[in-house]
Amino acid sequence: MKCVDNCPTGALSLVGKAYTAREVMEVIEQDVPFYETSGGGVTLSGGEPLLQPEFALAILKESKRKKIHTTLDTCGKASPKVVKKVLPYVDLVLFDVKHVDPTAHDKGTGSDNKLIMDNLHYISDKVDIWLRVPLIPEFNDDKNTIQKIINLARNVSFKKLCFLPYHQWGSGKYGGLGRKYPLQGAQPISKEKLDHIAKLCDDNRIGNYEIVTE
Repeated sequence: MKCVDNCPTGALSLVGKAYTAREVMEVIEQDVPFYETSGGGVTLSGGEPLLQPEFALAILKESKRKKIHTTLDTCGKASPKVVKKVLPYVDLVLFDVKHVDPTAHDKGTGSDNKLIMDNLHYISDKVDIWLRVPLIPEFNDDKNTIQKIINLARNVSFKKLCFLPYHQWGSGKYGGLGRKYPLQGAQPISKEKLDHIAKLCDDNRIGNYEIVTE
C-alpha cells in the first residue's frame, strides 16, 4: 500500500487497519464504565468473526477475564472445533437463520446449511441465543418457509426470535464496488406480510419474538 502515500492526487486511500488483540482490548476497556451502566459489552461481528478464530478467541477470553459481557454475531458456518473453543467465553449468540431448506439455502447463499444447522443444535442448550431471520423478498418470506423457521425455533433453546425485514441500505455499497446489486427493484416486505408473520408466531405460541421495523 505504499502507492497510497505516493498518490499525487489523493485518489487512493487505505480503508481499515490491522490491530493486535491487545490493541483492540485497549479500546474496549476505555468503555468499561459505559458497559457497567448500560449492561452492555463487546460484540464480535463482521463479516463472519469466526473466520478469524484465533483473534476472536483472544478477544473473547480477555473480555471474560475482565468480566465484560460478550456477544458473538455469526452466520453459524464455522468449524465445529472453532465453535467449541469460543463458546465457553460467549454470553450471547446472535445466530442468523436465512433458510431451513438446504437446496434453497444453497441457491440463495452459495452453500447448503447442514453445518449451520449442526452448529445451532450444538449450541442450543449451552448459551443464550437470539435467532435472527433476514426476511428477503421471494427467498424466505413466504408462509411455508416462515412456518418451517418457526418449527425450527420450537426445537432449539432460544431467548428471542427476531425478524429483520429487507431494506435497500446496502445497495450503494455494491455500486461503489462496481458490482451488480442482486436485489435491484425488490420491494420492502409489506406491512400485511409482517402482520401475518406476527400472527403465525402468536398461533404457534412463540412468546418472545420481534419484528424489527427500524
